[in-house]
Amino acid sequence: RGPDTGQSANHLAISAAKWIDGSNPFPSIDPLAVESFYGAFSFTAYALLTRSAGRALDRYLPALDEPTERTAASRQRLTGMPHWQAATSWGAGVAFAGFLEVTDPDYWQQITTSVGAAAITLLVGSVLGYGLGILVIWQVVRILSEVVSLHRRAVHIDIFRAEPAHAFAPVTAGAGIFLLVLATYSSFTDPATFTNLATLALAIFVSVVAVVAFVAPLLGMRSKLLIAKEHVIDENSARLTLVVGELNRVVDAKKFTDVAPLQSSAEALLALGERARKASTWPWNPRTLSGFASTLLLPI
Repeated sequence: RGPDTGQSANHLAISAAKWIDGSNPFPSIDPLAVESFYGAFSFTAYALLTRSAGRALDRYLPALDEPTERTAASRQRLTGMPHWQAATSWGAGVAFAGFLEVTDPDYWQQITTSVGAAAITLLVGSVLGYGLGILVIWQVVRILSEVVSLHRRAVHIDIFRAEPAHAFAPVTAGAGIFLLVLATYSSFTDPATFTNLATLALAIFVSVVAVVAFVAPLLGMRSKLLIAKEHVIDENSARLTLVVGELNRVVDAKKFTDVAPLQSSAEALLALGERARKASTWPWNPRTLSGFASTLLLPI
């Protein structure tokens, strides 16, 4: 409800300024107020992504074998950022948005009709919207880079215990969905998106980046799962070869009373081998993948 509540409040503030100065009849809503979505959505996305990343690290801990100090540093990078980075990324977003506003003819036209509404639009669009948006995008970069690092540091990979290997898939999917929602909302609230090739290309580019944000940080875990699966299958095959060899020697020696235990061992190893061959080496569960794919196809 966060983005909806924030967006509605900002719509009302911008429109109220126009109602007061008489530039817009009551109770019409100013169309430029759509920019208020970015700030509310970015604030909510930051809270959800950082909380999800912290919980994912808890599920991932069995795959690590390292000092607690290093894990604590990873948690800090996943769930927050230094003040100077927050201020710098926010400032970059404000500066970029301010440039867009002052070079937009519609904004200058709005100033001539309603200074109050123009001031609120600048505040909402620049300070809250783009400022928070760029801050969250930078935190997404920090989270994804830390996921890559954590996957490289994994030492305990169990193909029969999927939770640690799948821990960060919801986080990277959430990062991709955040970028995709921004691109989709911008596209459908800006009529120029489908007539301006540059704007359309940017929307497509952001959609591609959203997919990369979901998949790319997980490729390291995919490699480790493949190696772990191959190791389990090789070990299983070696043990099965020993058991079958021993079984043959027992039969040749006519020690038939020893056949049953060896046969049970062989059957257990065969079942384990079959289970290992069927084990998934994708670093996400089907629900995460289907949820992301549904979001990706939502604009269509």
